[in-house]
This record gives sequence, structure tokens and C-alpha cells, in this order.
Amino acid sequence: MTPARKRVTKRAAAKKFPARKAVAKKVAAKTRAPAKTIDLRKERKALYTARPGKPAIVDAGTTAVLALDGEGHPRIAKPRFEDAVAALFSIAYGIKVERRKAGRGPDFLVPNLEAVWWVDGDQPMSASTDPADWRWTVMVAMPDFLKASDLKVATKKAAASADAPLTQKVALRRFKEGKSVQLLHVGPYDKESETIAQMHAFAAANGLKVRGKHHEIYLSDPQRTAPEKLKTILRLGVM
Repeated sequence: MTPARKRVTKRAAAKKFPARKAVAKKVAAKTRAPAKTIDLRKERKALYTARPGKPAIVDAGTTAVLALDGEGHPRIAKPRFEDAVAALFSIAYGIKVERRKAGRGPDFLVPNLEAVWWVDGDQPMSASTDPADWRWTVMVAMPDFLKASDLKVATKKAAASADAPLTQKVALRRFKEGKSVQLLHVGPYDKESETIAQMHAFAAANGLKVRGKHHEIYLSDPQRTAPEKLKTILRLGVM
């Protein structure tokens, strides 16, 4: 074969068969396992699982959370409780979307709404507490790798939204809880007293003293669930 013929043959082959490295890259891209999506509810299963009538001791540790503070009964709260919740999830999903747009993984699922309740002095509430004296913080747990810059981008994007004044007040915090007693409450929120009494009795029987704030994790959507079927994990810090 003449040199000229060899050159023509090589060029034709190059057009018909891409370079081996390019092929390898394409194959790898097609066969690469999808990026892991973080599900905190699965990774911290013990903190999102509870049974009615079966109090348990858990180590809640310290968690990264998006948080927004308020005061008063939810129906008369300042800011309004439902508005605070809307602002919180607006930022949570905003962070998720902006990270995905920027190609900054891993992705994560936004878990359940949570709230801590107390009165001045970090004392837990009781049946006799005046609702006007309630203090609360709504929260959503976040992956530990989130940074202040993630929150900054999301709040900037939310500046033009209808709930902008509240979205600008959402904070990224470290929520320290530690050793706790938790129990599943099934029923209306205003019927939690019996469940709380069980938790106090369980703590005392195990030589523990209740401390800190009253913590609730909402497993049910109150807009779609009958009051008697609402499921809420209650948690009290102990020492």
C-alpha cells in the first residue's frame, strides 16, 4: 500500500471510529452510578421513628438546621406560625434548587417540619402556661455540609417573593439536643398532655430529669390528616 493510500485509510478510520479515550468517557458517563441523594430521615432513622406508648431514650446529638423564631399561640403568633413555616420551606427548597443548578452535590431530600417550644428561661411548657407566653422556633434539619453561602444565595433569590420579609430572617444554626426521651403522639396537638406525662414518668423511672425545650417533629400534614390521626414525635431533653 502506498504512503498516500495509508494516510487516506487512517483519516477514514478516524472519522468512522472515535478515539478510544473519547469512547471510554462516553461509556463511563452512561454507566456511572447516579449521585447519592442524602435522606436524613434514613440516615438518622432513630430520630424520625417512634411508637405510641413506647417511650425511648435517644441521643439526638447536634444537627444543622434552618430555623425561624416566633412567639405566641400559632393562631395569634407573631409572625404567624404558618407564614413562618412557608418561609422556612421556601429557603430549604431554594437551597436545594440553587445547589443543583450550580452542580454542587450531593443532592438532599428536605425532611419533616420540626419545632421547639418553651417559655422564658428555656423552661418547657405546661398545661397551665399562658399561650401568649409561648416561644417557638420552627426548624428543618439540613445536611452538615451546608454553608452560610448556601443560605445567602437562597435568601437573595427569595427577596422578590411574597414572603420575602420572613425568608430574610431564616437562619442556619447548629441545634444541640443530646440525650433525650421521645415518644409518638397520635391525635390532636392540644391533646399532647397525656403523652408528655408518660414521657416524664418514663424519665423519672430511669433516674433522669427533664430539661430544656419541648421538641415536636410533625410526621403528618394537618391540612390533609384528620386531627385524631395526626402523628407527632415528641422529644424532651434529659440529664
